Amino acid sequence: MVKLREDRRRKADGTHLTETIKVRVCESDHEELIESARLSHAENLTGYARDCMFIGHRLQQGGQQAQILAAVLLQQRAHVLTALFRGEQIAPEQLSNLLAGLAQQSLAESVGELKTA
Repeated sequence: MVKLREDRRRKADGTHLTETIKVRVCESDHEELIESARLSHAENLTGYARDCMFIGHRLQQGGQQAQILAAVLLQQRAHVLTALFRGEQIAPEQLSNLLAGLAQQSLAESVGELKTA
């Protein structure tokens, strides 16, 4: 693996020097980088669901039970998405439920935007 360095300086006073490292990798290293990027993204999705459970749903109207239920449903979706990004096998029923839920959420948001316009 060969590393190439490229310095990029910003013209404004008081800014920091940024350094970009370009990497040339062989085919097997490239596949490992892609896999690690997928896992990182999957972890971000799970973290996003956790954040929604503790922060986002508190902003919505409704009782505590409704907030907890919404958070659990969101976290279940995140686990299925995580499995997809990891390349794991997913039951067709889980995938169809996930897609139906996302489509329903998208439709509800679109209708909400139309009502406010």
